[in-house]
Amino acid sequence: MVRSRDGRLPAVIYCHCNSGSRRDAEEILWHLLPRQVTVLALDCAGSGLSEGAYVSLGAYEVEDVAAAVAYLRSEGGACSVGLWGRSMGAVSALLLAARDPSLAGVVADSAFSRLADLMLELSSETALRIPRPFARLAL
Repeated sequence: MVRSRDGRLPAVIYCHCNSGSRRDAEEILWHLLPRQVTVLALDCAGSGLSEGAYVSLGAYEVEDVAAAVAYLRSEGGACSVGLWGRSMGAVSALLLAARDPSLAGVVADSAFSRLADLMLELSSETALRIPRPFARLAL
């Protein structure tokens, strides 16, 4: 990602993990800001300061990320847009990249490969342990 001839800067959208928020982007700032890359960190619905009662582990958060990409392309003046996601955010980034090949790139840290597998794992780790056969039925 490089600066365009008209001076516009590249941008990266940071997509946080489950139970995370835009504040998690602090760890990537020192990598990107010295390279003149704009960073947009957002709170997906149900996280941080955003409204919403729950998260979907990437399935609906991808729409929040898509809206941020559209904003940077229209109003933000970015010459190119990439995504940097962690866990749930990595899943959102990969889902969006699959339908938007014009993205400059994706950093996907710790994405899960199948939501059903993750949900089965999480259901056995909660205080109210759900037996695996019942959890499978719910999915």
